[in-house]
Amino acid sequence: MQVVNVSSVTHRFGWVGDVAGFLASWRPGSYYPSTKLANALFAFELQRRLGEQGVQVPGGEGGARAVHHSWDG
Repeated sequence: MQVVNVSSVTHRFGWVGDVAGFLASWRPGSYYPSTKLANALFAFELQRRLGEQGVQVPGGEGGARAVHHSWDG
């Protein structure tokens, strides 16, 4: 089984601190880098906890990829 996590290179500018404080002070749109860091940390922890059971948790950056669309010809 795989759980694929998509994050962003902007995670480098994020900061979570304590989780309770992070969630309590949430304002939509104001914490994009921090949410991307939280995604990456979640993937790391999920792999640590479930890796021995065969679960793979690959992560990656979803943007800035060359994609071929059928309508591009």
